[in-house]
Amino acid sequence: MDVALKAFSVRGYSAVRLSDIAADAGVTRGAVYWHFSSKKGLLLAILKEVASSYIQVAMEVLGSDLEPTRKISEMIHRLISATEKSDVLLAHRRLAMRFMAETPGGLEDVHKAISNEMRSVTRMLTRVIREGQSAGEIRSDVDAKIISGAIVAILRGSAIPKGRQYPGSIPRGASHSVADLVIKGLEPR
Repeated sequence: MDVALKAFSVRGYSAVRLSDIAADAGVTRGAVYWHFSSKKGLLLAILKEVASSYIQVAMEVLGSDLEPTRKISEMIHRLISATEKSDVLLAHRRLAMRFMAETPGGLEDVHKAISNEMRSVTRMLTRVIREGQSAGEIRSDVDAKIISGAIVAILRGSAIPKGRQYPGSIPRGASHSVADLVIKGLEPR
């Protein structure tokens, strides 16, 4: 999977063959097929594995003993800054972006691969927001699901590879500012 991640992120999903990955990994193509049904299956396994690390961080923070606004702030900061600090996570983001761009239905395939885990995070985040609303820490005039969806959208937007700045992308080192902006917007009026 490490060899495939590197090959896909450098050369692109379409340009890489399973035989290339097998040769680079020092195994037979049959060995690759033994573990993965197809090149797409291999790619989705890679994306799911790396997404799981993000999901684990989110669940850890959301399940902590911090107050609700602190949980949200900490989760945003940790997930945005994790991408900035890890070459593997940056390669994963480049790979996901390239696959979605190069492959018809790529976005849908990636979404399906991680949707169950993402639903768990979104449900937990929604519960944390409701706790904050009940405690008077978070404004109650906005539905918790809408807030949760907006936060997840911000986190997805932060996933744009940082090699180049795209219009609307979050600059490096801005994770605390983004978290602060979200929390300020959630304060009761």
